[in-house]
Amino acid sequence: MFAQQQLNEAFEPLIGHTWKAEGHWGDGSPFYQEVFFRQDLEGELIVAQSMGFVNKEQTRRGERNLGIRRWDSASGSLLFWEFDVFGGLTQGKMTQDGKTLRYHYDYSSLSLTDEWKYVDDKTYGYKVGQWDGKEWKAVYLETEFHKVSGSPLEEMFIKLKETLPGKWRSKAWDGWLDEHWWVDADGNLRQTAEYSENGEVTYKAQNKIELIGDQLVLIRLIEDSDPRIFQATFFDHKKVVFFNDMYTNPSRVTYTLFTDRFERTIGGMEDDQPSRYTFSFNKTN
Repeated sequence: MFAQQQLNEAFEPLIGHTWKAEGHWGDGSPFYQEVFFRQDLEGELIVAQSMGFVNKEQTRRGERNLGIRRWDSASGSLLFWEFDVFGGLTQGKMTQDGKTLRYHYDYSSLSLTDEWKYVDDKTYGYKVGQWDGKEWKAVYLETEFHKVSGSPLEEMFIKLKETLPGKWRSKAWDGWLDEHWWVDADGNLRQTAEYSENGEVTYKAQNKIELIGDQLVLIRLIEDSDPRIFQATFFDHKKVVFFNDMYTNPSRVTYTLFTDRFERTIGGMEDDQPSRYTFSFNKTN
């Protein structure tokens, strides 16, 4: 029987890491998934954010699922909910056998089970099929999930370096914000930015994101201003928040990554009032 401590222990190898699997369903169609697990509500929830195929043809990858796992004291069971990009919801119960986890749910007219079978701290066997509690009656997919190497912060930094390089543009106030991102010779992520109105550049800035020890930092250098340094205080599969309460505006810089664009939100205090601006960037090259 699950208890909250057992839930956390069962997911402990998975938490804070990205897990990746590829394979083929029984009908030959491709399977691809990357899952990032984290805790929320002070450990009351396990959240799973999944990347996978986001079109019916299974040719385009993006944010596919958002899942929640939670111990329900009223029913004395572990429940899960899985929301997908197509508007669907899969829900059911989970069972545990040591560090092996099984998701039980109904799909169409079938009662299915997804199994994460613990192999070691870097590998889980993965099956989808019909399980009667003792053995598999049918298997529709069989593959393995492997932990993506590196710490969670390193994984987030890699994600930023995979997504941001290139030239980007966003509408901003009465003009346009143009940015160029690249990875320098030291492996750091660098950016130059210009804000222009009516064809005239009125603002220039530079940014650098780098991993220093166990900290991911953002260094901002705005023309005619002192450098400002922010530390990553929150990150997940698609978002990183840089924060420094020594500054009033901005004190927080958030990058949210999408399949083919990104958003930067800056927040702080302006004229003693909370302020927040979001810029949505699309690639121009």
